[in-house]
Amino acid sequence: MGFYVLCDYDEPDRDSYRGIVVIDTTTNQEAHRFNSGVFQQDYEAYQNWLKETDPYFYEGESVLNFIEEGQEHDASGDTELYT
Repeated sequence: MGFYVLCDYDEPDRDSYRGIVVIDTTTNQEAHRFNSGVFQQDYEAYQNWLKETDPYFYEGESVLNFIEEGQEHDASGDTELYT
């Protein structure tokens, strides 16, 4: 079983971010959602889920864009939240 991972938001409005969604590619149904409303918190929870379940997955461009844009906009320069 594989999973597709994406960010739930109204592109291009990053402020409309609702969560990280994991879609089961065999059923095309939502398998899991991380939806605190704060990308950094959801990304950490998502990373913990990945470590616990070790699934086959593909991260959609929306997740990667949030990571890259978050690093660009983090005034402290701290990117540890995204690793």
